[in-house]
Amino acid sequence: MFDSIEKISEKRVIDLKKAPAAAAAAAAAAAAAGPAAAAAAAAGEESSSKQQQAAAKQQLLLLCLLKALVSTEFPAAAAAAAAAAAAAAQRLGIVPALLVPTDCCGDPSVALAAVAAAAGFAAAAKWILKRKNKFEELSLLLEREGNVDEALKVAASNCCFLTVRQICSRSAAAAAAAAAAAAAAPAAAAAAAADNACIGPGEEKKKEKKIKKEILLEDNSVLEIAKELNCANEIVEMYKSKKLYAWYGAMLEEEAQREIKENATKKKSSSSSSSSSSSSSSSSSSSSSSSSKMARAIEMYKKGCCWAAAAKLLLQQDDAAAAAALVSSSKSKAAAAAVAFYLKEKKKIKEAAKVLLQARCMYTAIRLCEETNDEEIESMIAAAALAAAKTDAAAAAAAAAAAQLCVRAIDLCISASLPVPSELIDLLIQQILQTKNQQLQTLEGPPGAPQGGPSPGGPLGAPQGGPSPGGPLGAPQGGPSSGGPPAGGALGGPPGGAPGQGAPLGGPPGGAPWTGGGPPGICCEEGPPLEELLGGVRRLSLLLQQQQQFAAAAALLANVGLRSEAFESLIISKDITAIVHFAALARQQQIYEKAANFLFSYLTEEKSVTFAAAAAPAAAAEAAAAAAPGTAAAADAAVAATGPLSAATTEQQQQQQLQQQQQQQQQPQQLQLQQQLEFAKAAVEFAGRAGMSSSAFSFIEKMVKVN
Repeated sequence: MFDSIEKISEKRVIDLKKAPAAAAAAAAAAAAAGPAAAAAAAAGEESSSKQQQAAAKQQLLLLCLLKALVSTEFPAAAAAAAAAAAAAAQRLGIVPALLVPTDCCGDPSVALAAVAAAAGFAAAAKWILKRKNKFEELSLLLEREGNVDEALKVAASNCCFLTVRQICSRSAAAAAAAAAAAAAAPAAAAAAAADNACIGPGEEKKKEKKIKKEILLEDNSVLEIAKELNCANEIVEMYKSKKLYAWYGAMLEEEAQREIKENATKKKSSSSSSSSSSSSSSSSSSSSSSSSKMARAIEMYKKGCCWAAAAKLLLQQDDAAAAAALVSSSKSKAAAAAVAFYLKEKKKIKEAAKVLLQARCMYTAIRLCEETNDEEIESMIAAAALAAAKTDAAAAAAAAAAAQLCVRAIDLCISASLPVPSELIDLLIQQILQTKNQQLQTLEGPPGAPQGGPSPGGPLGAPQGGPSPGGPLGAPQGGPSSGGPPAGGALGGPPGGAPGQGAPLGGPPGGAPWTGGGPPGICCEEGPPLEELLGGVRRLSLLLQQQQQFAAAAALLANVGLRSEAFESLIISKDITAIVHFAALARQQQIYEKAANFLFSYLTEEKSVTFAAAAAPAAAAEAAAAAAPGTAAAADAAVAATGPLSAATTEQQQQQQLQQQQQQQQQPQQLQLQQQLEFAKAAVEFAGRAGMSSSAFSFIEKMVKVN
């Protein structure tokens, strides 16, 4: 088939070569007939020969296209067919400059389309490229034809992002070279159109995909072209991108600042020399243009959400009210900080604090309070911080700021000897737990440690769902060593966390469950340091200890993880039940050791008095009888007067009364002995867990000697 096509092509070429000779012979015959007829015949022959040549070229081109098209269906002969098609086109003079790209020699469809396009068959070239999915070459072909919009559509829906950028950049450069601003504006903006979708050979074709008009500021050439052609406003209003708004606002601000400086220099020069009316009019016009550009820049900054830049420009114009309104509407912390600094310089502290509170810049407001020491402003900020912390669970900054204000309020209460509100204590404890996060686990042992650390039941390691292990610490529930807080004990007072009543040790205030790994942390960029919060807790616990509220102080310290200090507060109170219960829940070697030493010393000192009083109830009764010597004589006189019956009755009543008194004295002593025996067992167990075996044996020997 290829050979027949080549033969037909060669025959057409031979016919075309013979055509000029035949035309010359006909012209000579006509010349012999006459000059006029010769001229007419020559003109007719020339036109007919041109028509024949054009028709022959079209037929030959169709044959070449047919040959190349057939070769695309047979990839084995594709390269040879493409070369043959290009050679045939050259021989026929269809492509004088050979517009076939050099890199397309291995792709017959691209070469065929190039030949067809050069010959003027654009529709055939487009059809070939579409059929073979050569969309990049198709977009370039459309661009060469001048159909840029259609080329962009094809490239955006089927080609990579770089192809779109190249087409747009070339069109923008062409429009800029032609000095056509109206055409350069959309072209320059389209040069930055971002559409990263690329259709590969194996992917399905996307239908009717539109070009995304999303501007990339990385394309500085586009913005420079827009600035040179004064079409930046058209680009910004066309695509309404926040980044473009910010860029355009910065450009307008720069121009306005430059004009302001020029006006200032002109005023200085005019003041030094003689001023004229023309110079004053020019300066007024330039100032009005700079003010309009500044207003336009502020508008662009607002549209681009650059609130801080807009606020700074408003403050440069001494429009603090508009800047404060901008902060109130945008809630921008950067803009609030700029406006507050401006108002502070103007000695308007209260207005600055209000602006900071509108944007919830709590820490900046607190620093403002520390610098001014204004109680009214501090109370206003504290109320706003507490309200924000209560209403908005995600207001981490508000909660942390409220906690820092709580520290200041607690210090004021301590210095003025005033009662501390329970809300401040609860908020302070909650913020400490949130701020510590992982530090709470490493401070005195991670929650959930099997031995030597607290169990995952609560901040103090209270076991979940059951009492402590067996032994004297595993007494029945309700006893001094039960798994829960003792009923009515020092550590278990009424809920609420108010000072003097104690706070529950099973978890954070407010009944929030403890999850074992610590409460979820609140990530704050700024926040009061942990040592500052813990310092406030320590100062508050000292105040409670001074008020003889040792249980509340211990609960406060324990809830923030300061268990050793909480245990020291219980030791000062000498509440043995609370000490034993705390040590059983804490499960820390250091607290075991402290509890064992305290119980050893306390029980050793108290045993001599306790057992001596318990061993001599009869001696106490005899001593009481001896203290009233007239009683026996009076009884004898009564017996003599009343007779033997009444004497026996009186003696029996006295014996019954004496027995009742002895029983009443022995019951609390027996209960006390039983409780002290439990405490002694707890002390021995604590000593064993702390590795104090020698101290436990010496304590047992002392107890045996005393008994």
